[in-house]
Amino acid sequence: MKSIAKLIFLEVNFLKKTIALIGVILIAFVAALLSVISVLYDMPEGMYAGLDDYLRFFPCTVADVKGETSEEVGAVPVYASRNGLTRYAMLSAGAKSINTDAADGLLPIVRRGYAVHEGSGALKEYDTAKLEGEWPKADFEICLDADIAGYLGVGVGDSVYIAPDASFLNRDDLEFKELGQERYRVTAIYSFRTVAEELRRRPQECVVPAAYYYLALDETAEMDSVVFAFPDTRTLFRRYDDLVDAGYEASLGSVAESQYENINLAQAFFGAVAGVLGAMVLFILYSLIAIFYRQRRSQICRLKLLGATGSRIAAVYCSVAILLVVVSVVAGTAFSMAFNVYFMHLCARLFDKFSSNFVSHFRPAVSLVLLAAMAAFVLLLFAFLNRRVKNAEIAKEVRHE
Repeated sequence: MKSIAKLIFLEVNFLKKTIALIGVILIAFVAALLSVISVLYDMPEGMYAGLDDYLRFFPCTVADVKGETSEEVGAVPVYASRNGLTRYAMLSAGAKSINTDAADGLLPIVRRGYAVHEGSGALKEYDTAKLEGEWPKADFEICLDADIAGYLGVGVGDSVYIAPDASFLNRDDLEFKELGQERYRVTAIYSFRTVAEELRRRPQECVVPAAYYYLALDETAEMDSVVFAFPDTRTLFRRYDDLVDAGYEASLGSVAESQYENINLAQAFFGAVAGVLGAMVLFILYSLIAIFYRQRRSQICRLKLLGATGSRIAAVYCSVAILLVVVSVVAGTAFSMAFNVYFMHLCARLFDKFSSNFVSHFRPAVSLVLLAAMAAFVLLLFAFLNRRVKNAEIAKEVRHE
């Protein structure tokens, strides 16, 4: 063991210029690699935290939803739409009726509604708009804008009927899942104008769009689209990916969608950079062992003639390489922390709205994994060098001595 340690010391002293040069290069690439990997984790975390602070509602809209889909989505349905019920429908009471969409005319009028899930509590944000009664909580309950209720001549406790508007049934671009008239009991009268004002004043808190009527969502009914609420941005994006992979037609809100694209783009970019830097680090290690072999070929052959085994000889040079790996990872980790702070500062400038959420984190596990990977690669090179030493033309190398 002492002889191997002495040989390692002698070889380090002889190859000190080569080791120093390769060491500086390796430290630079290791620092860059660790920094990029850290940014690969920190940047999405900052975006998630920023969106969690900015948004109160984390919606995902899923098309063509059946009752059992809610369990597959794994979230609470908040509000939904269906042609013939919330759009392109006819509301009637007694002899009076009103269209949700004007079939013709230069200025079409839209009086759309939404089906709202009873457990979401989303309509509570519009309590100031409520004139009388309570928001619908059970199947086949509905609340109406005061103007619509006044035109139909109904109040709390009365019934209204909703059926598909016949003038739209032949449209090729519209699909009506269910045909027929349904009866709803009026539970509340509210002011559409007040709802719109509340939505304008508190857009992050009022999650259901302004509408002229809201009805309780029947979870077993098939809907054209349902908006589901998730607890945070991370869960929203993860479940969105799962839904798309499962074949569902899903979409995100405008703010979440733009940041979703930014996160994916950043992860793809930094992932590619990390891959290139990782390949360069491995290439540098290979070059180091190759240089050792070329520069010390004669010395290797002498040691072979003196009776040293190939494994013992290769261990000397691979030990030098592993020591250099340890030094480069330790020094690279220190430099990468400074680089990561700089990169997080750039992210904060790029995404000023979430600037306070971009925080650099030290992840020792990443450095340890990189150290293990580099050491494993050196051991593979050990096996390669050991084979080369066995096949060395010893006599040819030392015949001039």
